[in-house]
Amino acid sequence: MIYYWLHLIYLYIGSNFFWKKIDLDSDLTRIRRVSILDCDSL
Repeated sequence: MIYYWLHLIYLYIGSNFFWKKIDLDSDLTRIRRVSILDCDSL
């Protein structure tokens, strides 16, 4: 639970002071890579 609150504080401070603002209608993409070893079959 402590990690949750620390992460929320980090997001709040980062979004208000350090990260740039983006438009709501902007096109956002992220590249995600998945390995075959990332499977949770066990």
